[in-house]
Amino acid sequence: MKTLLISLLLLLTASQTFGQLDPLRYHQKRFPSSTITSNVTYGSAPQWIFPYWNETLKLDVFRPTNDTLTRRPLLIFAHSGGFLNGSRTVDDMVAICDSFAQKGYVTATIDYRKGFNPLDGESCERAVYRGIQDGKAAVRYFKHNASTYGIDTNFIYFGGMSAGGFIALHVAYMDLESERPASTFGGGTVNNLGCLDCSGNTHPVSSKVRGVLDYWGAMQDTSMITGGNVPCLVMHGQNDGTVPHDSGHPFGVSTIPVTMGGGPIFARLQNTGVYSEYYTSEGPHHMLDGSDNGTFPASGPNSFWSDTLLPRTTDFLIKTMKPAAVKLSADTLYACAGMEKEFFVQLEQPNHRVIWQYPATGLSYTQTTVPGRLAISYSIPGEYPITALVFNEVLCASDTMKYLLIVEDLVAASITA
Repeated sequence: MKTLLISLLLLLTASQTFGQLDPLRYHQKRFPSSTITSNVTYGSAPQWIFPYWNETLKLDVFRPTNDTLTRRPLLIFAHSGGFLNGSRTVDDMVAICDSFAQKGYVTATIDYRKGFNPLDGESCERAVYRGIQDGKAAVRYFKHNASTYGIDTNFIYFGGMSAGGFIALHVAYMDLESERPASTFGGGTVNNLGCLDCSGNTHPVSSKVRGVLDYWGAMQDTSMITGGNVPCLVMHGQNDGTVPHDSGHPFGVSTIPVTMGGGPIFARLQNTGVYSEYYTSEGPHHMLDGSDNGTFPASGPNSFWSDTLLPRTTDFLIKTMKPAAVKLSADTLYACAGMEKEFFVQLEQPNHRVIWQYPATGLSYTQTTVPGRLAISYSIPGEYPITALVFNEVLCASDTMKYLLIVEDLVAASITA
């Protein structure tokens, strides 16, 4: 596979026709750095306690430096901090945004409203709900400003660590007003927090995302995950003492409502047929990336970060983003020397494109206007391997499709007949 991709890259370099069709985009770092736009206001909403003055909601955007593609997937991340502290600028948020921006994504790290009374269960629920509202507001902000950031709104993912994982899960799976906790409606001197999508900003677009990246987050009720929901990547340590892997009170504080962590979340995803992947660790850590609430030690992130979190996240994103690779031709076709044969692959969308790779020697290539079609003939008998890669609207490549054209000598074939 590596040899094939290297050969294909050489072919791309030699041909102006293929332009930006890079099969390693999103797999590996393809850009030297990321360009950051800081302190972007994506909304404002009431802070957690009376007199409920508005907080300005900020985010930072990371884009691949010198990238000219105008339709790219977006990854939004929310930081850890137990809904009491933390910032969009902590080490692990900046590191993950920078890493994936260099692979070709647009990424963002957001701040959200924080603050609650740990001795009041309803105050805890309201804190999570405000974070969910802010996460959904960030999605709406980017959809409304997609052209500004070069984003394809059909490829937006939401991820988060710890408290940010709570937000990510609910941004995707809390989509009905009936799923709101009763505490969010307020009463007396406590304000009504409003509907899921009517806080932060008024952009008239959906907050639906394509997938979830849940790093050691949790849910109060997994029943809101239902068949047909978007895919989810779950990472959670089995011995997490802060956010229980199975079920329990976060931080071990009995006044904080019981939550369900990675174990029951993954089970629910599997039981409802939602595509999901799950990775765990038996270590005692809550922040599996080796950080202290998002801040890395002087030595940097640990081995889980480089060996599991980044590569598994990369694979999950590509699996849920790449176009289907569907052959419409037989794996092997036969032809006489000089006879033209046609190979076809199926394109899911009219704007998807195909790269065909084939040996150059003794070849006659006919370019046609039919999408997904290769018409080809060889004058010299032999076996000729042919491969195809389909690229979708964000230029994510499909799996490689392999064909074989066997060319026979016309004279020999006639004598045999």
